[in-house]
Amino acid sequence: MNSYSVKNFLAFVTKNEVDLFLTNNDLKNNFIILSSETMAKKSGNAAAELTPTEQWRAKKIQEIYRNGSYLQRDLAQALGIHQSQISRYLRGQSAWKHKHLEKLAEIYQVHLRDLLIDKGSVPVLGWISDEGIPYPLIQTPLEGIKPLETAPLPPELNHIKDLYCLKVKDESFGNPVIRRGTTIYCQRRREARHGDLVIFTDETGTARLRQFMLLEESVLFKSINPGGSDIERPLSDLSSAVDVVVWIRLPV
Repeated sequence: MNSYSVKNFLAFVTKNEVDLFLTNNDLKNNFIILSSETMAKKSGNAAAELTPTEQWRAKKIQEIYRNGSYLQRDLAQALGIHQSQISRYLRGQSAWKHKHLEKLAEIYQVHLRDLLIDKGSVPVLGWISDEGIPYPLIQTPLEGIKPLETAPLPPELNHIKDLYCLKVKDESFGNPVIRRGTTIYCQRRREARHGDLVIFTDETGTARLRQFMLLEESVLFKSINPGGSDIERPLSDLSSAVDVVVWIRLPV
């Protein structure tokens, strides 16, 4: 799976030619290839149906269970489920339901987020297309969220806080990089610089993926879709803080 730093991506978008991007020596030296996260595929073994995040979660809860004083029957009674289901949860044979994780966090007095998201992962909060995404969805506090899934945290982003991901829903951007299944890593409420890719929210409350371009007396939110529409705003009407795209991860 290939990942692009935003700097390299913008150079690529400007040229808009895949071959030129891959053969340009300056860009090729900075081209980053991360090992892909192997997703579990369904098979006859129930345990193999768990995604890597669900497998991590099962091991995390197994450790909490071993260090605690509750028996399986106690947990089953507290969660309102059969003891056999608790056994499947703890053995990693079944994915934990969100409502049971909420109750489990209360029982063991741990933060729910510590059961939902691996520290080496970033929550995927929604799907985005060229038509945008309702901003309240991605404004949800990280504490207690139920992400669609999680994406691996690239080592290069370890120092960045307040990250979330969006996945590209379809081919509506008309762009060979921002295509169906691409994962977009965003940092909340950061000051944008000229040329940054940003998640910009318009007056309808719709968040859109645009390129931030500073003009003399205004800001242009430039569409990355060759056939898309640009949005211009006066500098006086614009908050300097937007959600800035910091990483782009291509699908397999």
